[in-house]
This record gives sequence, C-alpha cells and structure tokens, in this order.
Amino acid sequence: MNAKNSTTAMLAGEHPLFLQGIACVLESKFGFSIVAEVNCEEKLESVLEEKKPQWLFLDLNLFTQNFYPLLKKITRKKTSAKLVLFTDHYSVILRQKIEKIPIQGLFGKNVSLEDFSLGMKCMANGDRILTKPPKKHASCRQTNENETMTNGKSHLLALSKREKEILDLICQGHSTIAISKQLFISKYTVETHRKNILRKLDLRSSTELVSYAYREGLVY
Repeated sequence: MNAKNSTTAMLAGEHPLFLQGIACVLESKFGFSIVAEVNCEEKLESVLEEKKPQWLFLDLNLFTQNFYPLLKKITRKKTSAKLVLFTDHYSVILRQKIEKIPIQGLFGKNVSLEDFSLGMKCMANGDRILTKPPKKHASCRQTNENETMTNGKSHLLALSKREKEILDLICQGHSTIAISKQLFISKYTVETHRKNILRKLDLRSSTELVSYAYREGLVY
C-alpha cells in the first residue's frame, strides 16, 4: 500500500519488543504506517501532538502514576487519535473505569493474534472492543469462600483497613513521615505497613506499588 495513503499509527510502551510485534501486525496485516514509537511517559503528549496519528496503540505499563487524567485529556482533543490500550494487569475494576473513557479498544497483552486481528477489523468499522478479563486457570488457588488469589497477588481483599489507608496516601505522594503524622502512628509503623503491602501484592518497590495500584483500580 502506498505510504501516503496508509492509515497512520503511533505506538507507546516501555517494552520495545512488544511494540515491534504490534508494528509488524499492523503493517503486514492492515497496511498501517507507523509514524512514531515512544518509550517514556514524558514524551507521549508532545510526540502525539507533533505526529498527529490516526491511531494510538498504548501499553499501560508505560505509566508509573495515575494514567486516567492523561487518557481523558487525549480523548477530549477534537483531532484525537483512535486509542487502543494494552495491559498485562487486566481486571474487572480496570475495565469498569476504562469504559468511562471513549477509547476504541482494550486488550490484555496475552491476546491471541486471531482475536486481535478480529478486534482490529471491528474497530476499523467503528466498533468499540473491550475484551473480557481472562478466565482463572488451575493455577489459581482458593483461599476461602470469598477470596481467590491469582498469581500470588491478592489485590485489595488481602489488605487490612489500615494498609488500605496507607496505600491510598502513598499513591497520593505522601512521605512516610507525612503519613505517620496524618494517621498518628510512628514512621516505623508506617514502614512496616508499607513492607507488608508490598509482600501481599508481590511487589518490590513503592514505584511498582503506585503503578500497580492505579492499573488495578485499587485507588482512585
């Protein structure tokens, strides 16, 4: 297909190999022209404004903080690109929040080539595709009648009321000392709670925690 007549697309995500895979599918199966690739959150808006692609394929792992305000800002532009999102932390809560934003599609990063290709054809015709979260496999183990742990991550159900409060404050950007003053507990107690939250969610750092919490819809 002539490049001048190709549908233009921009790719954004933190993993170049994943973006290369998406680019290969878009170019070979749908005749897209890739006009830009972005690997850091800070450059997303400026490159999007400069290139003005018709489609934006975005991996939510690119973000380390709350991505909802930026997604809303992008989709409100009169010349906004059709926005397709990918995530490897697909949850019902995430889907429910994403549904409120006028995106074109939402896919788990484990989507098959067949399903993605079918989704692309539907989206090209104006349909909105929000794929369902994957079904739980045998690797999920039942912990009690009301709680299921998947891949070692128990989400919000496993956190105590105090841990939920601290998680929310961490995601708001408060320091350990600020949290201790607000909750009238020692900084050592705050740090203990933080370590317990990381352990329960199988995460390694506060940066991972904040990113994970927003992706999973654990905080708003």
